[in-house]
Amino acid sequence: HKFSTKQSRRLQQNRGIMSEQKSDDDMTPDERLAWLRERGVLVETPEERRANQVANALGEAERLSAQSVEVSYVLVPADSSQPLKEIKAQCPSDWKEGDFFMNHLKPAFSGSADSVDLSLLQQTGTTTLAGTSAPAVSDAALRQVAKEANVEVFSLVHATESNQYTGINIYLDEIGMLKRLPLNARATAYAKAAGYEPPPQFYGNIFLARVKKLPGRGMGAPVQMFQSLVVGPDTDMNSAPWIKQAAEDNLNYQMELNRITGQSNLQPSVDGADGKAKKEESFSWTQTEEELEVVVPLPTVDIKAKQVDVKFRPQSLHVTCQGSNVLVALQLFERVDVDSCTWTIDRQGEQAKLVVTMEKMEGALWPRIKD
Repeated sequence: HKFSTKQSRRLQQNRGIMSEQKSDDDMTPDERLAWLRERGVLVETPEERRANQVANALGEAERLSAQSVEVSYVLVPADSSQPLKEIKAQCPSDWKEGDFFMNHLKPAFSGSADSVDLSLLQQTGTTTLAGTSAPAVSDAALRQVAKEANVEVFSLVHATESNQYTGINIYLDEIGMLKRLPLNARATAYAKAAGYEPPPQFYGNIFLARVKKLPGRGMGAPVQMFQSLVVGPDTDMNSAPWIKQAAEDNLNYQMELNRITGQSNLQPSVDGADGKAKKEESFSWTQTEEELEVVVPLPTVDIKAKQVDVKFRPQSLHVTCQGSNVLVALQLFERVDVDSCTWTIDRQGEQAKLVVTMEKMEGALWPRIKD
């Protein structure tokens, strides 16, 4: 038992009195406890202390429950063989720190920066800084950037007047592509159904959540309230009401944004997409979501098919000419279906070109052709 200094002195006095009446050794623990409490000594047993702790914890849980709202959101695994999963979270009813899920989902995307593709991150930085004289960035600095990156939000359906300002967000790993996470085909399909063309690519697991945006007071930012999204009625790509209305909602949002800004905000094109060839050192290439086409200039117009050797591997392409002349040795960004790959020689005027067609294993646009 725990006693204060004052209680200890009183206990010593009482023990003296107690020794006159009944020996301490003759008392049972319950008799001793009752005897002390009769004389004003405050005693808390271990059992009572534990009971108080449990009661306090339950009271705190009830208090938090009264101040929070339970919302459901949906995990969409990158592995298409895995089912969608509905998850519940307690969102504070007075949450005022921006997007609740941006903070709530951080643990889902935490991981080491050691697996990051630094060459791709360097290329991303170079593209962003195109036209500037920015100095080269060290690997250590790139890893630090990767380490600090976390949750990214993509507005799958923008909150507009036409949907009562209720939107759908995708939450994803901000550096999923740099971590070389697998493509999430279902996430891309949701974006395509929502009217994005071409749809963006998502890497790794993603989460879907519903958010309602209410006007802020005065000049304040909009207040975000999160509403449940459930597997089945809200995730069926053929029947979910929000999906049927998504393309129209996003178009309304874009038109209003263009009206306010006076600009036409078009989606950025992807390398090799829309029939626009991307030139590399020894070849050029185009792509659709399903196929990749590589065009390689040949040394002479009269070259024979038997003088060209094309080798396909699940994630590489190797082309040699006339025995030893290597034209292409390419490690591909993603896998292709070797059995569906073909090639032919196209002769036009004084120029002959090798045209290679490869079918992608996953239907998605690649950010680049090289690994």
